[in-house]
Amino acid sequence: MAFAFQAIKASEQKVDHRIQADVLVIGGSIAGCWAAMVARQNGAERVVVCDKSRVGVAGVVAQASGSAAYLIPGADEYNEKLVHSRHLAAEGMDNLDFVRYVFGESYKIALELQKLGFVSPVNRPDINGVRSNLLAFDGHEALGFFRQLLLSAGVTILDESPALELLRHQDGNIVGANGVHKTTEKTWSVLAGAVILATGGNAFRSGAMGTHDTTGDGHLFAAEAGAQFSGMEFSGHYGISPLGSTTTKGFWLSSASFYDANGQELQGNGWESVHTIGQAILDTGGAFASMNKANEGLKIYAKNVPSIYHHFQNLGIDPYTEKFPIELRYEGLVRSVGGIVVDEHAQTGIPGLYAVGDVTERSKMTGAAMSGAGPAIAWCLVSAKKAGKHAAT
Repeated sequence: MAFAFQAIKASEQKVDHRIQADVLVIGGSIAGCWAAMVARQNGAERVVVCDKSRVGVAGVVAQASGSAAYLIPGADEYNEKLVHSRHLAAEGMDNLDFVRYVFGESYKIALELQKLGFVSPVNRPDINGVRSNLLAFDGHEALGFFRQLLLSAGVTILDESPALELLRHQDGNIVGANGVHKTTEKTWSVLAGAVILATGGNAFRSGAMGTHDTTGDGHLFAAEAGAQFSGMEFSGHYGISPLGSTTTKGFWLSSASFYDANGQELQGNGWESVHTIGQAILDTGGAFASMNKANEGLKIYAKNVPSIYHHFQNLGIDPYTEKFPIELRYEGLVRSVGGIVVDEHAQTGIPGLYAVGDVTERSKMTGAAMSGAGPAIAWCLVSAKKAGKHAAT
């Protein structure tokens, strides 16, 4: 995979489709879509989004859903609990002021999305008059909203069109990318004033829901360009799955008791049990769980999460009274914190190259602990807003 160092050479290449743009976004999930929209809002007239899949279907959230964390005005007790929710697991490596800032900004983004017509499909109670599910994303429907938002704003979308290499001008600036359309095999080149990497994490071939296209290409592009990385020693995260299920959604973990293959109950709670479960599988040949600590609210919520509830229905298991086998499924950089280092503008230090969401380093959010779900999606939106604004400039 050669790296093109001069845009002049790029313009001389024989490509089937050449596009001039102000901003190119590589990756079409939540972070990429929102970065593109913010770039348009901030004066970038020609914005292009490319994805190896289809924009509006791409990414983990499109398959597995998820909610972003945000602060609720006036709900001090709730907010402090939210800010500290992963502080103990972070082992002092997080930055609570930064977490508070991100969650505060994600609330502002929730209001912006409301004005643009986004409606969360999940019904949860209000707190201080504010819905506690403003940023709940219901897979395809939410990403479909973002796709239509981009099309109505005049953003050019390149579906089934993976980027293959970045382009660098002789002055050192990143100025676009080359790629190919997977079906037609026609090549394309986008020359742009700035490029935003929104390619997500990397758990390719792990089998976890929505990770089939999370191939780490953005990490490779950044490394080729000379960007810095941090936290990569924390890049191996495992999620707990019901055996045979592709879901690693963790909402049920706090209600579960875990057991080894001999029926001995294991110590630990929620995500903290990953190591204990792994050891039990090695020592006794398997591990089991039962959601026997679930309250009625969680039972009702679980029925609205097809990715896990239908699994039990298909097996004829009552997960609240029966034990079911579990396994550990590798999620790699999707939920861990390692990635590209960016500054307060989501800039990588390489002129013209920005990075957002799961492709970036996120230890300030959760230390070395799991970064998925609420904090991760909040960071996707907040970093995307930073990148979109400054890339447009």
